[in-house]
Amino acid sequence: VRVIFENVVASEVRGKKTIASGFSQGSLGYAVTFIGFVLVGNSATIMEDKIKRTLFRLLSTPTYKSSYITGKILGSIFVGIFQFTILILAGRYLFGVRWGRDPLGLILLMGSYIICGTSMGIMLASLVKTIDQAHSIAPVIMMSMAMLGGCFWPIEVVPSYMQTVAKFTPTGLTMKGLTDLIVRGLGFQTVIIPSLSLLVLSLIFFIIGIYFLRLE
Repeated sequence: VRVIFENVVASEVRGKKTIASGFSQGSLGYAVTFIGFVLVGNSATIMEDKIKRTLFRLLSTPTYKSSYITGKILGSIFVGIFQFTILILAGRYLFGVRWGRDPLGLILLMGSYIICGTSMGIMLASLVKTIDQAHSIAPVIMMSMAMLGGCFWPIEVVPSYMQTVAKFTPTGLTMKGLTDLIVRGLGFQTVIIPSLSLLVLSLIFFIIGIYFLRLE
């Protein structure tokens, strides 16, 4: 009887228990982290408007209030979509990363994450007092969420309580959806709950941000 052994990369095995590894883990994690850094960092532009008092003049005018917020959100969303598109193309053609067979699921999940990151940036801008605070706090928050959410290592290797915490972070929800969709090949239905959860967080962040902006 001849037994043939093969080296199998964990991310190439399909199933609910598969753990991402190698380029799969790295590509997904760094994509989520990089996009989050940029989106949350956009809070500095709102901070500049706060310091110059431009923001409050606009918010005191109902005609322009919605236009200002909408413009900031759409601008950040466009930047996020552009960056993720570049990351997909670079990962696919430079490193041979396969981004799954369900583009609609990928669009839904990453679109929800981009909206969530944008709303978080608005909330952060409403809480900090100076541009320096925005520039220093945003990276700390994003790096912490990246580590908690499993962007740098598979979330399955950390203690159970940290896995529970990850379920309430934008990065953790996004990594869960991406891992199920791309690494495990489970299909569109697996990203519905993470996407809805991200949109709920987006609404919470947005409401908090607008509330504190109004207080000032």
